[in-house]
Amino acid sequence: MDIRQLTYVLSVAESGSFLKASENLHVSQPALTLSIKKLETELGFSLFRRTPHGVYLTEMGVIFCQQIQPVKITWDVLMQQLRGDCDRSRRHLRIGVGARVFSSGVFEDLVRFLDIHTDINATFITEAGRDFFPDLANGHIDIILDRLPLQGGISFAKKLAVYDLICERQCVLMSIVDPRHKWKCITFNDIQEDALITSLEHSMEDRIIKDICVAHKIVPKRIYRSDNIYTIMDFVKKGKGVTVGPESFGEYYGVAAIPLEPEEMTYMKFIYLKRNDCDQDISLLRKYLNQRCNRRK
Repeated sequence: MDIRQLTYVLSVAESGSFLKASENLHVSQPALTLSIKKLETELGFSLFRRTPHGVYLTEMGVIFCQQIQPVKITWDVLMQQLRGDCDRSRRHLRIGVGARVFSSGVFEDLVRFLDIHTDINATFITEAGRDFFPDLANGHIDIILDRLPLQGGISFAKKLAVYDLICERQCVLMSIVDPRHKWKCITFNDIQEDALITSLEHSMEDRIIKDICVAHKIVPKRIYRSDNIYTIMDFVKKGKGVTVGPESFGEYYGVAAIPLEPEEMTYMKFIYLKRNDCDQDISLLRKYLNQRCNRRK
């Protein structure tokens, strides 16, 4: 159970609709529904009763919401105190970190930055496939270091400040014992008969893989899912299927990375809300990472 799930429950209870709640929270409806289902499983009882006329709290749901409302209020007050848009007293950055941050060497740059600026603390959120954007919109994180979802995937895109850090070739990732592992390039048509390995259903990575499948008419014979990047890559190494990712994943995870043909590029970006343009810590980190990444080009 976490504060995000509590926020989801209270929003659905207030709006009487999963769809309206997802729109208010800037999160996809499937992701919100899945998160609440996980919470209900953890609690051992249903929170909502779904009818043709709307969504209503169950008897236990009413009691649950009454108990968590003070928790949510206290959390919001705390976050407002910590978050003041240009408040230098905070000096704490919460960063959503995608897997390519590690494979590209950018995480080492983050560590160097914190070694230099010892007065800045940082929290890293690193769940594989996690959609960081709802947390960014709700103020639960300050910065995202990852790629953007496909076009149209973010309802508040105009509020984002986005800067390119790393550009890599997009590749099909496969086992080094796969007969194709020495190919110079590969097409999506070449993986029609392969199993696909991806993140949890409705995650950002999963939605991107699904969009790729639709665009290239791929019908995978099987799909494996995991919320752990090392588990995903272990499946790839064992030859259980393929996935799609940046070229740096090859050496970092010990798999073959075959560039796509025609060539596709993928960008790791530095992303935050424009309203935080005056935050000196965010600005310091962005400029530092930009300089470090430019040296690699």
